[in-house]
Amino acid sequence: MPVYDCEAFIECAINSIQSQMFEDWELIAVDDGSTDSSPAILDSIAAQDQRIKVIHQANGGVAAARQVGLENALGKYVIHVDADDWVEPDYLKNMYDVIEERQCDMVWCDAFVNEEKIWKHSCQEDVEVMIHNILRQEVWGTLWNRLWRRDICSKEKFLKDCRMWEDMLFVVKCLMRTHSIVYIPQPLYHYRQREGSLTNNQNNREISVEYQKVVAELQRAFEDYGRIDEFQDDLIGLKLFAIRDYVDDVRFRNYDKFMNTYPDAVQSIWKYPNYPARLKVTSWLLQHNLRGLIPLVFKFDGLLRKLGLSKQI
Repeated sequence: MPVYDCEAFIECAINSIQSQMFEDWELIAVDDGSTDSSPAILDSIAAQDQRIKVIHQANGGVAAARQVGLENALGKYVIHVDADDWVEPDYLKNMYDVIEERQCDMVWCDAFVNEEKIWKHSCQEDVEVMIHNILRQEVWGTLWNRLWRRDICSKEKFLKDCRMWEDMLFVVKCLMRTHSIVYIPQPLYHYRQREGSLTNNQNNREISVEYQKVVAELQRAFEDYGRIDEFQDDLIGLKLFAIRDYVDDVRFRNYDKFMNTYPDAVQSIWKYPNYPARLKVTSWLLQHNLRGLIPLVFKFDGLLRKLGLSKQI
């Protein structure tokens, strides 16, 4: 459990773990340089439960905290719980029973989002299909709803200094070492979406930079595994996603970065039907030295969306 300034939520998260029907677990809470009362709360709870181990470190980011937790894990299986979320009482029992019975490498489940909505998947137990779906952002690449064999996870490392999507990147890399997965069609995890979270507290410039880190690491991983051709189309889709705000966000609009950061992706832009038409047309205008017409494209696109004839994708 990576912890950074979660004093309002940390007790709820840990109490839900202490209430598990399955009791043979160890919680490693990594305090990543919190500036609020989170460290004191962790130490107080750990003093009363020997199954809880607290590690305090200087702030290094969520990826670094997750890595420290993984390196200190001793169990046969590992799973991540975020400090602002909580879990159902049968969360660990259901996951453990299935992975032991089926002798698979990983099990995963559904989740509640903000208590009211259930984030439900179609039953997916094919490793390659899951990788494709995560890369296409059709399935969340989260760690908290996946229980892994530790000997698989320990062979991979979290990307240093990665502040966002470190979980998706790690999941994909682990899946390339995975042979069998089993899906549990039950919501066992409660994911809390909140304004103060890291993902919701970044501006688009930072998001673009962080996403480019992830894209570079994914490309390296696919090359190392000799699977770059298999996932090339998905990788190009991620590249297009990473650069979209170089056009869409007027606060740091940079047409040259849009065209030159991933020229291979821009060359393939018309192959992706879900990519916004305004960005496809913008790339064509830039290629033909007609950037003066770009404002007209955005005005027309805005008009279509107001009329309900187009949608933001």
